[in-house]
Amino acid sequence: MRKPTHIFLVLAAILLSACSGRENTSREYGYLKLTLSEDLSVETLTKSAGAADPLFRLEITSAQSGEVTMVPDYRALEAEPLTLIAGRYDIKAFSGENAPAVWNSPFYTGETSVTVKPEQTTTASISASLASSMVTVGFGEEIPSNFSSYKVSISSSLGGETLVFGNEEKTLLDTAYFAAGADLTWKLDMINNDGTSYSAGPDVIKGIEAKKHYRLTFNVSEDEKSYGGFVVRMSLDDSLNEKKYSMYLNFGSDENPRISANFDFSEAVVISQGNEDSRIISLAAGSGIGSASIRHANAGLLEAGLPQAFEFVEASSTESLSKIGIEASPIAFGALTASIDMTKFISSLKMGDYPFTVSLIDAKNHYSTVDILLRIVSSVEAEVTSVTPWAKFAILKGKWYSETAPAGLKFQYRKSGEEAWTDYTGEIKTDGSYFSTELYGLEASATYQVRAVTDKDTETRVISFTTGSAEDVHNLSFDNWYQSGKVWYPNASGYSVWDSANPGTGSLLGVNSTVPEESDLAVSGSGKKAAKLESTTAVGQFVAGNIYVGKFGGVAGLGAYLDWGLPFTSRPIALKGYFKYIPATINKTKDPYTDMAGQKDNCSIKIYLTDWTTMFRVNTSTGTFLSDDDPSIIAIGDLHTNETTDGYVHFTLPLQYRDTGKTPSMILIAATASRLGDYFTGGVGSVLLLDEFSLVYDAGELTESERETVGYRN
Repeated sequence: MRKPTHIFLVLAAILLSACSGRENTSREYGYLKLTLSEDLSVETLTKSAGAADPLFRLEITSAQSGEVTMVPDYRALEAEPLTLIAGRYDIKAFSGENAPAVWNSPFYTGETSVTVKPEQTTTASISASLASSMVTVGFGEEIPSNFSSYKVSISSSLGGETLVFGNEEKTLLDTAYFAAGADLTWKLDMINNDGTSYSAGPDVIKGIEAKKHYRLTFNVSEDEKSYGGFVVRMSLDDSLNEKKYSMYLNFGSDENPRISANFDFSEAVVISQGNEDSRIISLAAGSGIGSASIRHANAGLLEAGLPQAFEFVEASSTESLSKIGIEASPIAFGALTASIDMTKFISSLKMGDYPFTVSLIDAKNHYSTVDILLRIVSSVEAEVTSVTPWAKFAILKGKWYSETAPAGLKFQYRKSGEEAWTDYTGEIKTDGSYFSTELYGLEASATYQVRAVTDKDTETRVISFTTGSAEDVHNLSFDNWYQSGKVWYPNASGYSVWDSANPGTGSLLGVNSTVPEESDLAVSGSGKKAAKLESTTAVGQFVAGNIYVGKFGGVAGLGAYLDWGLPFTSRPIALKGYFKYIPATINKTKDPYTDMAGQKDNCSIKIYLTDWTTMFRVNTSTGTFLSDDDPSIIAIGDLHTNETTDGYVHFTLPLQYRDTGKTPSMILIAATASRLGDYFTGGVGSVLLLDEFSLVYDAGELTESERETVGYRN
């Protein structure tokens, strides 16, 4: 049925016009009137009498600006309409939440688009209808009188809560709603008045549709009642589908056939992996065996070769079971006893949970069933589960299988080829039954073995791993320099790793903004030098003292183009070294930084790891620079300050990884005495001294805060 509701909406809190007592602007305004009709039908089912009307909320989006206005309850707008900037709008109405699975809460939605014209009232109409799928469950009259417990569990492939219709749960009269498009899996569980358990399913209803009512009705088959036959009827609106399940229901009190075993299966059967203790299931029926089967819906058992269903009575062969370690002969109809030996099969299972059901029916159609859960656990108390290696450290993770942390739990490691194990004494963190640590002090490009041990176990799982490489960059100490003509280069002769603006300003004008420093050093000694970066001018143009890994490309207009980067495939986690800074007052500026004049200059030290396939070309004349948001950047570190340092300051600059799963192809290290030098803005006379840089590969050299910044645990 449809229930029209008239409401007026205004979608902006701006005054209409000067002629209405409002300030005149360049924008034009109109009004929006909205009629919301609620289609509460579910195909053949209509909303029950007395049920509360759905509460609709609105989402109104401007097609021009994208601005969204939310109206939590449309009824609030009836008394006080709002105004709207003229233009096109998309309007959506919602009631309820589109949850994967929910009780008694349908999800309605509807939408429309409308163009609001200036100084006019425009009417939009929305028809909101059920967007979820409705499910109810019913049981035939013979079930409540013969069964003390009966329930149907329904779950959605989209997740969410499993909803249970059951007499004990008092939910038989409730209605379930599921998000449309999902596959629904249902399972029936019943216990008769004598305490015998029965089940049907799981079975799947594929691709449920919106605005559909799925009625599941469970009845005893009239034509097979004497044999205990069972029929499930699934009604979708006016259509009817039936599926028959031969459950052989026992309504009487005759003695049931017996299922027993030489192990206790009343609770989960916990078995160490590889354990070969005898595990035999015994079957007995005083009136003769009519059916004996094993059934399951477990991926692990399927992988191990056990069919989802196997009938032993009058089976043509059990050879397929024998191949996976289950010893049993085909059972003749009417046999009084039989056995199924699962010893070898169980000993071959991997760690995990393996649930299955054994069913037994005698010649008089009496029915017994047992659910057995095998829980295969490690044969040791604890073991390593994974290793994540970096260049000079590794992240180790493990799991223990005892109820509490076993005594003497620790990691041991050794280098490949060594016999003795070394105890790792670093901190071990625990999370439930999982434990982890970080193994510091390793060699790069080396193979190691690691294991977890306890006071009880030492012969546990061993995992081998190889650490990453630890490449270096030439002249990180800044001790090596050579001069070609008037130009200073921060490399040993024959190398082309570092460069600066010197080739542009030095060769033409004799101005070198980056030069070797031999007296003011962080670390003194024979042959030691530092890099001195001083911002200056050349032909009136501001030149920032700078240094970078790459190559000076050439002069471009009033600027230059530079090729940044060096091939590099290692994963350092920080850059450390020394710097000394004496900032000048900014006296050279260009747009967009003219407002910086008179402020203190700011230096910068940056490091990047990227996935570039070629060097990155910077062009200061055209404003082509590397953005820190560039998706090619795998990791970045940035240090900058405008403070005058008290001599040299030691720094550690963590590399913040954006993707620890990527291997870099290039490295860039760049520093400048004037952070805005690329924009010809800075202070003439700002001086930055750099000395004794090095790359950090061992997380043990960092503080905990610095490790968190790197993000290698993510």
